[in-house]
Amino acid sequence: MPVISRTARLAAFALALTASACASVDPNIALTTEPVAAIVSGDPHDISAHDLAEAMVRAGFSADFILANGPSIRNALAESGGVRIRDKNVIAALMSIQNGKLYVTSRERGTFVQSLRPRL
Repeated sequence: MPVISRTARLAAFALALTASACASVDPNIALTTEPVAAIVSGDPHDISAHDLAEAMVRAGFSADFILANGPSIRNALAESGGVRIRDKNVIAALMSIQNGKLYVTSRERGTFVQSLRPRL
């Protein structure tokens, strides 16, 4: 049985480590490329689709963008209380829930606060 040198074992280990690093997704890269990213801000809250759609229209998003990304935005708000929304290569809006109100800062329409309807 051949004896594997220490250098060969270290080279194999380094190759395996490099391959595993390439297979993982760096969260910082995901933050810069994904259209919706949860941010820890505010109070996690289950927001109605109607309230969110109303806020997104008010913030200047198109109907197609709302339909495509609304569920992810709702999930982010329910899980972490805040969300960062990208449209193309820019941050289009930030949303956060505080004391039953949705705070929105939009690139297109500025900052506003929207009261949320109580969930039935």
